[in-house]
Amino acid sequence: MSELEVDAGSLCERVVALAQRLFRVQIVLVSVVEEGGRTLRASAGLRGAALPLDGGFCAQLSAERRILIVPDALLDARFAAGALVRCEPHARFYAGAAFFSETGRLLGTLELLDPAPRLPPLGAEEEATLLDLAALAAIELTLHDARKALAASVAHGLNNPLAIVVSNLGFALEQLALLPGPGAPELAAAVRDARDGAERISKIVRETLRGVRPAGVEAQRAGRPQSPPSPQRGGEQLEPRTRALPRILVIDDEPMVGLAVERTLRVENDVTLTASALQALQRLKAGERFDLVLCDVMMPEMSGIELEEAIRALDPEQARRMVFLTGGAFTSRTHDFLEQMGERVLEKPFTVRDLRAFVAERLAKK
Repeated sequence: MSELEVDAGSLCERVVALAQRLFRVQIVLVSVVEEGGRTLRASAGLRGAALPLDGGFCAQLSAERRILIVPDALLDARFAAGALVRCEPHARFYAGAAFFSETGRLLGTLELLDPAPRLPPLGAEEEATLLDLAALAAIELTLHDARKALAASVAHGLNNPLAIVVSNLGFALEQLALLPGPGAPELAAAVRDARDGAERISKIVRETLRGVRPAGVEAQRAGRPQSPPSPQRGGEQLEPRTRALPRILVIDDEPMVGLAVERTLRVENDVTLTASALQALQRLKAGERFDLVLCDVMMPEMSGIELEEAIRALDPEQARRMVFLTGGAFTSRTHDFLEQMGERVLEKPFTVRDLRAFVAERLAKK
């Protein structure tokens, strides 16, 4: 038995409250149908935050394609053995209206449940009212999804170039610190001001788009320790290395992001860079292995999610060494995937120290 988790929307909450008053029922639900199943967007009359999911009512409602009225579920062979009837809330009366996209895809449902049977059931005007309320819920869900998709698109569009600017300015600032000459400090100050300005823009973007990112990503970012600057120094003779450099594969379809990552990590790591998830997969199929794989999530030919699935089938241990760079989650699938990855996610844009600390932390756990 699965559960429907509550994710309320303001207009949907008004719809369920109004439906509860108009139809005098104990429970009203508005749920949205997504890739992973049904999500409860708003409810009235629930005793807890979760509800047992019985596919009978919803499956039949989807088949009806419009409205479903069940005067007494206990006397209806289709539903009498269902969890919602036999267990809490012991529903006897059920009425549901489904709503669809312009292309005919099921978007969600508005459902009424009550422990008392209702004979006679709803009249024609009441059915029309139920359909009107479902249409209002559909408007809210459609607008919510559109706002979320737009915000995610903006996030991805802004965060990739910001990642390029912030990380390269951080790297340039490190290199300027190694240069002799009277003009170097002033040039370094100018670059530092540019970096600080870019980081302020990054912060504004993160705050503005907070609602479209998985909740755990920002918490993980805030809790990461800061790494020291790279040990490379101009004119210094570095001590001979006594161990092989960690092998890191960087996969990002935005070439300048990949170059910025490679430039930041190459001093202390053996970095391989590719802009193609398919090429990365071919290298792994050919037998190459890496201590860490840094992978973009949103890529055109093959997403980071699809690549992780392919690598997990090929070599589960290598898949566990994958981490993900993200500029925003466009779909519920991407959002859920990033939540599942948890501390294996680094959000764009990132500073030089963010990236190095993240990589050092993941290499220490391999």
